[in-house]
Parts: sequence; C-alpha cells; structure tokens
Amino acid sequence: MIRIIKKIPHKVIVACSGGIDSMAFTHFLLQGKKEVELAYFNHDTAFARKSEDFVRQYAKQNNLKLYVGRVKGRKGKRSLEEFWRDERYGFLQNLNSDFIITCHHLDDCVETWLMSAFHGQCKLIPYQRNDNIFRPFLMTSKHSIKQYAKSKNVKIVYLSNRRVENYDPTKENLVNLGYPFDEDTLMLLRDETSDKTARRNTLNDYEIIMLLGDNLADFNSVFYKKSNNERIQSVDSLSKMFGDKFIVFPNLIYGDWEDGFE
Repeated sequence: MIRIIKKIPHKVIVACSGGIDSMAFTHFLLQGKKEVELAYFNHDTAFARKSEDFVRQYAKQNNLKLYVGRVKGRKGKRSLEEFWRDERYGFLQNLNSDFIITCHHLDDCVETWLMSAFHGQCKLIPYQRNDNIFRPFLMTSKHSIKQYAKSKNVKIVYLSNRRVENYDPTKENLVNLGYPFDEDTLMLLRDETSDKTARRNTLNDYEIIMLLGDNLADFNSVFYKKSNNERIQSVDSLSKMFGDKFIVFPNLIYGDWEDGFE
C-alpha cells in the first residue's frame, strides 16, 4: 500500500462506514500524513445508527471533520440496494472535495466480477466514479487489510452475558449482522457470574480505547447490582466518559425503564 499513498493527494475525504476496511485505510492515510476528513452515510437502519455513533466518536478522538448524510429520497421501483447506492453516491458527490475515497478492495472487485459473470456479463469496479470519487485500494486484498490491522495491535473483544454454551449461535448472529469477527477475535461469555469485572480484567494488557454497550454495567463495575440512586451518582461522577470512551447503544428488545422513575 506504500506505492498507493504516493498517488493520493494531500487532502482527501474518506467514505467511512466504521468497518475494518474503511477504518484501516483511514489509519493508513493518517499515518501517511494525509489531511483526512470523514464522510458517513446513514442508511436508516439500527446497525447504521450504531455505526454512526462509532464513527462520530472516532472523528472526535482524532480531531477529524465529519460529514454525515442520510436517506432523503424515495425508493420507488428500485431495489433497496440500488436505492441506497444512489443516495450514498449522491451525498458523496455533493461534498466539496476533489478527491473522495471509497474503500473498495480486491475482494469486492472479484465478487462483482463473479456476480456479473453469473448473469452473462463481465463487470469490474472502476477506479473512478464521476469527477471526484476514487477507489485507490482496488488491488489491495481483504487479507492484507486484516494483516495491517493486526500489525497495529487492533483487537475487538465481545464481552457478553450470553452463556458459554451459546458461543456458536452468538458468533453466527454477529457475523450475520456484519460485525467484524475472524480467527483472532475474542468473545468472553458468561460462565458462572453475570458480573463482567473478572472477564474485563483479563484485558488489562490492552489499552481499551472504547467500550460499547446497552447496560451501565457494560462500562464499569460500579454500576453492577446497585440501586438507581447509586447508579445516578456514578453516572454523574463518570459523565465525561459518556460519549467519549463509553458509547451507549439503545436496546429495544429487552429490559425495562419503569423502575427507573421514582
């Protein structure tokens, strides 16, 4: 990827989804002393809203300007994928930049060719779309991207109170929802206690840059099995951590809020 960076101008906008590809490429460009701004497009799904929170936090931590686009048009007779693609590229094309990078890679290119060949065509992802959107990483494989992330000692850990016997279906759910998961991913599930402190302590050799969860106890043991008043006091004392290191996900599936009102 060293040869690639020499061909990229100093100031760029990266279309950043929050996934491993765009995050690795963004880090690569920043290490190459490029002036980087980020663009995130929200497809109006639950997963997209969580990804937007993550990208916003990354931009804030790294002092990067962030542009956020959202679905505005109507789908009409287009497929959902076509509709999202048109909306996304419309948002990117209208940004004030001469060089916007989308993070398509070699595996995307191969997949596009195979899918088109199946329908009797031979299509490849072009290097350039319109006047200002470029795909400079088309010859970089997914494997190379993962190796780059590993070389920077980046690791995602899933810490859940699902029981250890549910490891396989939990992994399957994460993969199906598009969350990163490979052979080096750690998933620490519940064995005896729902208190996550002991499992969190196994990560003491890492610098934890961000915690994402839908329960206060996901962030710190001071919240575990405490009264509402005690939790409120702890939230106040740790208020600067929320939105910075503590990212709260909404959960509409289980839990209740009634007991929180007194």
